[in-house]
Amino acid sequence: MKINLDSYSSFFYLAFSMLLSKKPNSVLPELMYVMEPKDLMTFLDMFGGHEVYIPSREELSFELQTALAAYLRYVEKKSDAAIQEILEVDGNKFRAMNSRISSYLKFIKQEGVLPAELLRGAVDV
Repeated sequence: MKINLDSYSSFFYLAFSMLLSKKPNSVLPELMYVMEPKDLMTFLDMFGGHEVYIPSREELSFELQTALAAYLRYVEKKSDAAIQEILEVDGNKFRAMNSRISSYLKFIKQEGVLPAELLRGAVDV
């Protein structure tokens, strides 16, 4: 039986069938729905063969708020009380954010990865 598919449909059909035969837990089929084929190929060029972690919205939101808290503390020189008020977070979440900032600073010191603010001397590690 011969099936005639346009090139776009053929691409998806081939990718789906290959994935299902090799990696049933891959997220590539889902990525095909949210990315253009060209962007997907760029993504594969960059990360193909590597395990990639995709955070949940909540995890990303926490990291963004924590980065903002670090920026406010070390660059803008805001107090903890001011940061907590600006970010509208309770004490427990603020403590978790501070803990994350501390572990990040330890990581960058160990790994020698220095963000621009550290290179400019905004944070003393």
